Amino acid sequence: MKDGSYYTGDFENGEIRGKGVKSWEDGTQYAGDFHNGEKHGYGEITYGTRNYREEWYKGQWSLNVRQGFGQLMMKSGILFKGNFENHQPEGSCKITYPDGTVFNGAVVRGKIEGIGEIKKPDRFAYAGTFRDGEQHGSGKYYIQDGTYSLEGDF
Repeated sequence: MKDGSYYTGDFENGEIRGKGVKSWEDGTQYAGDFHNGEKHGYGEITYGTRNYREEWYKGQWSLNVRQGFGQLMMKSGILFKGNFENHQPEGSCKITYPDGTVFNGAVVRGKIEGIGEIKKPDRFAYAGTFRDGEQHGSGKYYIQDGTYSLEGDF
């Protein structure tokens, strides 16, 4: 193809449509649904050397845009699982960090924002409001076994 990519799969009326696999020179590979040559429907992409931030994405696409439910693994080891809008995690998401910390709650344009809960492997946790990825406003710090808790504005 003109962009140096290679495609194998279904065609309809001379257009890439249906199921197929598209590979690029940098090692990026997408396998899934296509509509008029664009990623559309369910698909899985593994990013190559040109993408420095993202490892892979599995989920819904709308005309080459990550849109709908999906999972995104970052090269840093952070895994986003939830809704995506315009390529970004948006709405209700679960974020798992390499150290075992898990966040469940609201995400806006890929950042923790609003109501959520974060649990750390050391048994400490926080449930409450977040702003710009940090605990902010009313919430509750607690030990996950229930032995201690502290509520307030943070």
